[in-house]
Amino acid sequence: SYQTENFEVHMRTQAIQINETAEKGRFLITTRDRKPGDTILVSDPYVAVLSPEAILIRCDECFEESSILSRCSSCKLVKYCSKTCQRNAWPLHKPECQALCRIQPNVPTETILLLGRLFAKRRLQITGSENWSEVEFLQSYEAKFSEKQKQSMLGLAILAKEFIGDPTLQLEEILHNICKFKCNNFKISDDELRPFGLGLYPTPALINHSCNPNCFALFRGKTVHIRCLEEIKAGEQITISYIELAMTTKKRKKQLKNHFFFDCDCKTCSTAEDASLVSYKCICNGAAQPQEKEKAVCQKCGQVKEIPQEQLRNLRKKQKDLQKKLKEYTSEEEKREASKKLYSIYSSLSEFLHPQNLDLLTTTSLLFRLSVDLQNWPSALCYCKQTIMTYQKVYKPSWPLFGLQWFMLGKLYNLQEDRLEKAHDAFMHAFRILSRSHGEGHPLVIGLLTLIQECQSQQSFKALTF
Repeated sequence: SYQTENFEVHMRTQAIQINETAEKGRFLITTRDRKPGDTILVSDPYVAVLSPEAILIRCDECFEESSILSRCSSCKLVKYCSKTCQRNAWPLHKPECQALCRIQPNVPTETILLLGRLFAKRRLQITGSENWSEVEFLQSYEAKFSEKQKQSMLGLAILAKEFIGDPTLQLEEILHNICKFKCNNFKISDDELRPFGLGLYPTPALINHSCNPNCFALFRGKTVHIRCLEEIKAGEQITISYIELAMTTKKRKKQLKNHFFFDCDCKTCSTAEDASLVSYKCICNGAAQPQEKEKAVCQKCGQVKEIPQEQLRNLRKKQKDLQKKLKEYTSEEEKREASKKLYSIYSSLSEFLHPQNLDLLTTTSLLFRLSVDLQNWPSALCYCKQTIMTYQKVYKPSWPLFGLQWFMLGKLYNLQEDRLEKAHDAFMHAFRILSRSHGEGHPLVIGLLTLIQECQSQQSFKALTF
């Protein structure tokens, strides 16, 4: 059965419990009161893989970034930071290594690698607090996938079977687990929430979604820490967000329905969203809210505004096409040219959209990242401040992405000698959020505290010299 003795001990130790209702399905609750900053659950993956980019800079066993990595001498794909990590990885990597050598120079996708490791681990029956019965317990929702989705996954299953090379493995079983992956996998991310891998975490996968989550998944290497963002009473449900939250309610609900097969009825989805997030700009600087397909009415002056749908569609398409190419740009010249094109799109969108419109947030975020890459600090500061204004409307005050942006704002202010006070204020905003989400002992937060102390020292010195 799923609830083995090891598992029961694991759950009791972490003071969590599985509940199930017809409305919510399976979910986790806490069996004791929790406060902001508490770690509710710590879990290693059943299996995990690095992204193609991360394979170049991270150890394939511990997932830590390292400047000194040794490549596997046979497959020459995966790398390790130490002999210990290489030895620990070998039971799972051995069959994978043989398969990788067989298909060279081709490299399988993350999902195929993950499937290979999944079935290799099952064959070896590597046990621990998480075992195969926990993977079997997860729901796959096969019946809810469309025929088009099933055909796509069937093609993936055929490739996976060929890669794994196990004649006893049935195609139906591979397909069943691909469906399971779609709904239960976690994107593994770094300290700044940039994804670098994929993992299957059976116990954390039981946590339900909320667009106003009380917890957050933080990764240290490939170990996930479910951290508390607000007070949770014993018996209350633990929730995380399955998706990026900076979307309109309509888009969030659609994405959750398409990918996870449920209609979100959380408090955020049931409450009217801030009008400015979906509004157009009025000449009075008010927010013109869409009423019909082609018209919007200003909430401030009542003026009816025509919505140039065709023009906006063209601008969004240009931005989407440019965004796809950005990853390929490596030279400063390419990035400068992309920045000019993106700024032109931003200027055109700004003529029609309210400054806090979520469509404009995407453009502003891209311009911010390009400005940082090009070390154009004045522009980066301007775009950073603008993103924070929108973040205040879409994220809860304790959300870690909000804290990371405050941290970046502090760094940008800190580059200017006359902005020490603003830098200190921004760093303090960041500390209040990140000390909860990451913890005061986290390297990112320790670095933040150092910057706060440096700001305070410089401010004290300036006060003494005047």
